[in-house]
Amino acid sequence: MINEIYKLILDKSRINALFTYIILALTISVLSFIPAITAELPDDPNGDSPASPNDPDIPTIEVVFLLDSTGSMSDEILSVKSHIQNIVEDTMSGNPRPNVRIGIVTYRDHSYEEETYVYKKFDLTTDIYQVMDDLRDINAMGGGDGPEAVADGLHVAIHDMDWSGDAMKVIFLIGDAPPHGLEGNGDSSFQQGCPLGYDHQKESELAAELGITIHTVGCSGIEDYNHGTEVFKEISKTTGGKYERLEYRRVVAADYYESEMVAPEYADASMDTTYDDKSGTILISNLNSITGWAMRSAAMEAGVSYTDSGSTDADDTDFGNSSGSPHYNGTGGIPPDENKDIPTLLGLSFVALLLVVASVVVMVRHHR
Repeated sequence: MINEIYKLILDKSRINALFTYIILALTISVLSFIPAITAELPDDPNGDSPASPNDPDIPTIEVVFLLDSTGSMSDEILSVKSHIQNIVEDTMSGNPRPNVRIGIVTYRDHSYEEETYVYKKFDLTTDIYQVMDDLRDINAMGGGDGPEAVADGLHVAIHDMDWSGDAMKVIFLIGDAPPHGLEGNGDSSFQQGCPLGYDHQKESELAAELGITIHTVGCSGIEDYNHGTEVFKEISKTTGGKYERLEYRRVVAADYYESEMVAPEYADASMDTTYDDKSGTILISNLNSITGWAMRSAAMEAGVSYTDSGSTDADDTDFGNSSGSPHYNGTGGIPPDENKDIPTLLGLSFVALLLVVASVVVMVRHHR
């Protein structure tokens, strides 16, 4: 009799313990699931709800980075890779928050001078992580003679990308050499111009007709050609864009990576061909300022305002100011990786639910 009473008391204690365990597991599940479902998209920094990609009242900014990817362009390509996320997020920090689509086109040269490719295309997307993955596939190499397949790159960027009809359209042509057909004896293979018949001036005129603004960026070495700077200026002028010559300076690598919030995978001085291990410095340019300013200016022209812009007149913007700008400092916008905790939260919710199920199973088996 005493043993039966003892077993009954023990059973009740176990039942109470299991019940408490179930309540605790349910509480953990609910608390962890709530932030997971409410954090799908970050709120606009100005207090607005996240923009819907299909909302006709939300401005759309579409930008194609047209990059010379020959051997002399490694530093500039690294700059785009390490700053693209901050630049996009900064552009999206305005009110209303614009939709931003990014595409990449890289060009090298034709088969006589280059054995890898003439161009590569990565179409426009709102997925910044996809853009960063695309950039990882781009490395500087090859090139052959001086002039490159600039006209081919322009043709692809203008005609073969998935441009939207009502978007603000921008192309950044970033290179250090002119197209074929302008340098005479300095163009060893294609003195008559692009072998496919593309012409940079005609492509620029077509871009203007399609409402595409081309900003051109001359990198180190562009001035070594008779017509390098001249052609880049013509291309931008035809489309209402601006030409900027990159400015370079040396900075302490560690300080620069921290102040510019460079993506961790690129905050490694050993990756930089300009790194000086004695001084711990690298050579940087104002490329991120130029592209950041221009993207904000396009957004402002579309009706987006920025609390730190200083001026709402996009025409007054000096893209080449390397000392910093009221429009872009490289640190604005949505904090990187803000949504990367969502899988963790959902995982915790799933584990908690499994604990509940396990508790019920144990209790049922115990009563059998």
